Amino acid sequence: MGPTSFPTLRREMEDQITLKDIDPDDRELFQKFTDTVNDLLDHHFISVKEILYPGVWKLGVGIIHADAERLFYQIYGIPYKEPAPLVCKLRGSLHQADRKKRYPFAEHLSSREFLSHPESAGTDFVTSRVERIVEDRALPVFGEMSATDVLFHFVDKYHRCLGLERTSHTLRVSDLNYALNVHLLGVCAAFISENISPNEGFVHLDLDWVSQYVKDRDVSPIAPGENPIRFSIGSKRVSVRLVYDSLRYLLGNNIQSITRPFPLPDVPNSPGGHWIWEGFSREAETESVKRILTNSLNEYSQFVQGNRLNFPNSPYLDSQTAILFQYEPAKSLADSLRGEPVLREYHLENPLKRLPKLSVSVGEGQERVTGEIVRSSITIDGHQYQLIQWSDGFATFLFQETPVLRLIYRMLTQDLSRHYGITTLRSYRL
Repeated sequence: MGPTSFPTLRREMEDQITLKDIDPDDRELFQKFTDTVNDLLDHHFISVKEILYPGVWKLGVGIIHADAERLFYQIYGIPYKEPAPLVCKLRGSLHQADRKKRYPFAEHLSSREFLSHPESAGTDFVTSRVERIVEDRALPVFGEMSATDVLFHFVDKYHRCLGLERTSHTLRVSDLNYALNVHLLGVCAAFISENISPNEGFVHLDLDWVSQYVKDRDVSPIAPGENPIRFSIGSKRVSVRLVYDSLRYLLGNNIQSITRPFPLPDVPNSPGGHWIWEGFSREAETESVKRILTNSLNEYSQFVQGNRLNFPNSPYLDSQTAILFQYEPAKSLADSLRGEPVLREYHLENPLKRLPKLSVSVGEGQERVTGEIVRSSITIDGHQYQLIQWSDGFATFLFQETPVLRLIYRMLTQDLSRHYGITTLRSYRL
């Protein structure tokens, strides 16, 4: 190292250790910001951190520019085993910064007013990412019915690529394992050998392309090792990562076979258009809905525990609250112009545990619980209970793709709002 290197080395040491050029108030501001961000990711949203920042120990902040009105900074990752400061100075300006951090994730230009409350700004940073993960339904699956829900959805979309029958009501997990880890990869390798130049070193395959190709042609799988091109697979309609997570869950729990939570339509569509629920007989509809609702709290509990979420006041998990689901089947409501199925959900105070944690009622013409929306008193089997809250809405989501997962995420949005004030999520979109 020559003499001319020492000024540069000294400047880098000042940037990373002493923060000589950063005002002490700004140092404190970003220290509180990073404390909040890392605390939430490390203790409250562990799965979100593992998805967005795999292999990262902490997130740090590199301050690029600070003036009286604005702060320009970079969020970077600090991997395990690597020494790095949580707050440092990055040389440059608003327009030309020296990007020396090895693991940058994003750059932000914020007003001083926004960052004047660094804990709130740090919370906003994390919760915005939580919202994105929830809207994409990207958290790992835990629970047999949830995993089954995801896998049948994938089979329905890409059965041609898997060598499976779309009409299957029950599947052996061993067949799914072969289909996903052997047949699908062999079909993709065959697709590449027939369509991609061997000069390509790596390609990403959209499974919709592959599925259409297999539909139109007779494609025999080949061993991926016979093709020198490396590849990844993805889908805009289904999370491939979630599919393989679901398969690993079933294999890890020694589950031998799975059955559709909601069957395929069993009634011919009426002429002149139809609603999504019209393809099901009343028996298939009510049995499937009851099965999903009856298992919902157990599935949600496994989901919360598996993702290490912290919901101490969740009505779905505590022992002091009873949950009552009332489902009225489709085409039976006099007060609905379109005959949508309706799901009512009641939360009741249950300190003496006279009521079971979960009750499910499925049928026509059920009497609606009446009274004030909040803390009204109702009587069940001669005992009085306080109504904490209730909701009343259409249940068409149960007839859509992945109904179990949709129900779990509706519960999740309520708990995120209750515990973290995340209110921008709308459960009906999920």
